[in-house]
Amino acid sequence: MYSSGKTLECIVMGMLYDKGLFKFEDKISKHWPEFGQNEKEDLQICDVLRHESGLSYFTESLPTIKGPSMSILNNF
Repeated sequence: MYSSGKTLECIVMGMLYDKGLFKFEDKISKHWPEFGQNEKEDLQICDVLRHESGLSYFTESLPTIKGPSMSILNNF
């Protein structure tokens, strides 16, 4: 998402936070278990939002999220 998505990212995350669906200190793997692979199990939501996660470069496409992992957005 980088810089062009920051505004939308903040709005959506704020709305989800207001609904009590996550805490900024939550590990990402709590909501997206597959994310916790390859030494990423301790990254928190706040790390990604502050762009301090070290995930700025990908050598391959990320998989589409399907199934129960997307349940956080079902009540949106």
